[in-house]
Amino acid sequence: MTKPPNIRIVTRLPLRSKRGVVGRPFEKGCAPGPGRPKGAKDKLSREIRQCLLDACENVGERIAQRDAEALKAAGREIDLDAPRGLTAFFEWVALEYPQVACAMLARLMPTQQQTEVKVEHTYHTMEEIAARLRELGVEPKRIYPLLTDEKKPEDEVH
Repeated sequence: MTKPPNIRIVTRLPLRSKRGVVGRPFEKGCAPGPGRPKGAKDKLSREIRQCLLDACENVGERIAQRDAEALKAAGREIDLDAPRGLTAFFEWVALEYPQVACAMLARLMPTQQQTEVKVEHTYHTMEEIAARLRELGVEPKRIYPLLTDEKKPEDEVH
């Protein structure tokens, strides 16, 4: 039995970029580039999102056309204000697949909402409170025992 020859098959040649071999983007002595700006979408995400929007709009147009043909066949008037495109598609999704519509709606909701509540407290002295109680016609001596945890003896309760 003879040994097969030692052949090395190269399936992929190393790619070259402006900075050298792909996979090794940095060379010694070279400063890195600025990179993608913060918050910018990459090209593939934008293209996929646009394709998805186009596809949904086409389906929505077909749904609107189908509904218009059904109304025409039934001898009814076609509603010119009926939704078309993306709106018709999302209405169809909401009617036929409500769970999917709810999931899409949940994705649109903000995940975290920061609210700032500022509460201003006004603290009054006991003298100010007593004066206000007197203005209202209430004797402060009757209110103060209610503000403490002390129990009154049974014979003092009126």
